[in-house]
Amino acid sequence: MAWGAYAVFDFKEKSCLLHELILRFDVPGLTPTTADVAGNGSVPRLTPGYFFFQRIEIVMNNNIIDTLYGGEQFLKNQLFISDEKRKALNYASGVYNDKFDRYLKATRGFTYYVPLHTFFNISHMPLLYPKDDIQIRIYMNNYSDCLTTLGSASDYGVQQLQANLRFDVPGLTPSTTDAPDGSHPRLTPGYFFFQRIEIVMKVQATQSWNRFRRHHSKNDPIQLPH
Repeated sequence: MAWGAYAVFDFKEKSCLLHELILRFDVPGLTPTTADVAGNGSVPRLTPGYFFFQRIEIVMNNNIIDTLYGGEQFLKNQLFISDEKRKALNYASGVYNDKFDRYLKATRGFTYYVPLHTFFNISHMPLLYPKDDIQIRIYMNNYSDCLTTLGSASDYGVQQLQANLRFDVPGLTPSTTDAPDGSHPRLTPGYFFFQRIEIVMKVQATQSWNRFRRHHSKNDPIQLPH
């Protein structure tokens, strides 16, 4: 994959749920030019991994259902998760306020991890029918926009990187996926999380949270799914 290029990830699997998308960029190390050696260990350096791409489009049935931007993803990472997790993810994507950290990653080579903050983080996207095919379209930034150097980005020639998409795909049981169209609300779906643990939950199609609150007091015992 090249900087400034366009890549597509296709999800063709069925009978599963899609959750927690994370981009992985494998970037080879750079040998500092003569001009950058005078930078005293701060150049060359790359931006955090959130800025490696211009935008990411999530497409279902050839319709764009969400568009992600690097700056937006970076801010969500800083504002909406716990401090410990935020620090770990900042390290994995290149610490934005530590030039030396990003210099070391750029010159030694590093695998950058960039979690995508989308509705996939708060829900499991069902992939059941042919219409559920999903594409992730990635539009990469130019190399010169991601590299800080005392010289020119062209001094480092044409640089390549490898991009992969990591995601969680819990499988669904046949009782869910083989049902006639429209009958899913009346079934008892079974979820196999990574094919190791089964959780069976019974949900009535007409049940609502307001009805639950009216008919169940705080003193009533809570029945956990089994």
